[in-house]
Amino acid sequence: MTVTNFITAAILAASLSSPTLASENYFTGNTLKEYCNAPANQNYGQGMCLGFTMGIWFGTTEKTCVPEGVTSGQLAAVVTKYMNDHPELLHEQARDIVFTALFEAFPCKEGDQ
Repeated sequence: MTVTNFITAAILAASLSSPTLASENYFTGNTLKEYCNAPANQNYGQGMCLGFTMGIWFGTTEKTCVPEGVTSGQLAAVVTKYMNDHPELLHEQARDIVFTALFEAFPCKEGDQ
């Protein structure tokens, strides 16, 4: 994926997580799961998954303690696994699912942050 595609996906994902759209149930876990499970050769779906995940992570760095060296692909894989393991939550807002997945995978220990 080119840098331009990644940046475009990140901006789009950030705009989808706005409070106005979120209150209308615009972008749920069902939609994000489709993007994240898209075949590797489908750049749009993969870009949306990576961009949305990274957008949420950048906004939550004070609440999660992602170890140094973890890649954006790893973060997206954590979120994808969480959605695949918790289909009962897919009607929830995608941003909440991403935050929960990252928080559970990378909790801060006492003294971290």
